[in-house]
Amino acid sequence: MHTHLSVSPGPISWLSEARPPATSAQTLAELQALAARAGWRLTSSSAPIGRRQFVLSRWGRAIDCADLDDVRAALARVGVRRDQGKAVALA
Repeated sequence: MHTHLSVSPGPISWLSEARPPATSAQTLAELQALAARAGWRLTSSSAPIGRRQFVLSRWGRAIDCADLDDVRAALARVGVRRDQGKAVALA
């Protein structure tokens, strides 16, 4: 039995945009650039167990993120979106 799924056309969010697989280092660099263009700083560090931890910061505000998906979600929450390759801060 085959299942057919139909998908209606519509705008695709930058958070779920289809693109070729990227390395985590490349994704981190892209997110750092996006954050920087909107006035945020994205840093990463290794946690004691070998996991990475990410922190978005701006004007004394810090947002801890467990992974790169959390970073994307945090950027969206603070109003940063990608508009034709440029970061736009809505807040």
